[in-house]
Amino acid sequence: MRAVFIRAPVVESFGPEVEVLATLPDGAIVAVRQGGLLGTAFHPETTDDERMHAYFLNEVMGG
Repeated sequence: MRAVFIRAPVVESFGPEVEVLATLPDGAIVAVRQGGLLGTAFHPETTDDERMHAYFLNEVMGG
């Protein structure tokens, strides 16, 4: 997935309850989830790729 980063940091540390959803080729973590919380270091709304939006909606709808 191509992503647009706008002054966004990467995830440097996280607890045991956090699931890593996406990394860069160098291993930097750029998307995480913990329960109902979703965090990304990129802006999926700035591209035509709807996969992150679909993932979010699927999770919200209990898919």
